[in-house]
Amino acid sequence: MNKIKINKIIIELSGEIESSNFSEWKEMFFDEIKSFKQALETDDDFAQAGENVKWCQNAEKALKSAKDSAIKQASDIEQLFDEIDKVISQARDIRLKLQKQIKLKKEEIKDEVAIEGVVKMTELLAQQSHDFNLLDNSMFTNKENFLSAISGSRGITGAKERVNTLCLNYGNQISQKALEVQNKAKIIDAQALGHSALFQDRGNLLGLQLDDLNKEIDSRIATYNASQERMNANTDEGEDEVLVVSSDDEDVADQKEEATDNKFMGIDESKIIISKLLQDYDDLDADENIIMALRTCLRLLEEESRRNNGWLKAFRRGQ
Repeated sequence: MNKIKINKIIIELSGEIESSNFSEWKEMFFDEIKSFKQALETDDDFAQAGENVKWCQNAEKALKSAKDSAIKQASDIEQLFDEIDKVISQARDIRLKLQKQIKLKKEEIKDEVAIEGVVKMTELLAQQSHDFNLLDNSMFTNKENFLSAISGSRGITGAKERVNTLCLNYGNQISQKALEVQNKAKIIDAQALGHSALFQDRGNLLGLQLDDLNKEIDSRIATYNASQERMNANTDEGEDEVLVVSSDDEDVADQKEEATDNKFMGIDESKIIISKLLQDYDDLDADENIIMALRTCLRLLEEESRRNNGWLKAFRRGQ
């Protein structure tokens, strides 16, 4: 529908009185009333005063009539102003309603464009490794970050360009971060299998800076080794007691013979296999009960290994 072309409104008013004899009339009026006699003494004075009263009455009527005529002319202007105010009010109401709809639609469109960016980053994150997704990557899918990037853009095209630029920037950050995570994962996996139980908080470790990761690994291994040395020292102190309780070396031979007959693994071999299983289950995000059971078996094997070491030391000393 074609809209009516709004041309420039033209209103011509004269702020001056175009024609009036009021000034001359006023001068004649004042001149006339100056001649009125105020002190009435004779009959002629009273008669003249009566005529003067009628004359003043006629002057008042003439003035009132002229004033009413001027007011009537002014009322046409006042009516015009009232009509203009009504149109202004209607135009304002329509403008505000349209502005509100435009604002809501713009916000809706920007929200949709921001969500497109979130979806794009979510899909990219899903393509990354399990190790990568152990870390907090929420900044890459935070819709507020995309809305902030869109702020100040012009139109849908401008908003999409802003989001695409941010997605490209985030993609580069993800690629760099993925490489760093891969390198740190190799460092963690390179540790001896016997130490794998020390690094179960893999996500926390991968989130550390490279230098901090190496320091943390060294610290944990050092702490573990010191603990092992203390336990071995405690075992050596109790060797005599072990000799008294089980001095018969045939029991040791029987245990080894039984393990051979039933084709059981040795303790050390079992520890290696369980450590490997722990690592594999952790990578597969296995049932927590399975992981707990494997850790328990590994601990029991380590305790048994320490006891056997103490047993053998005591046996050899007895020889």
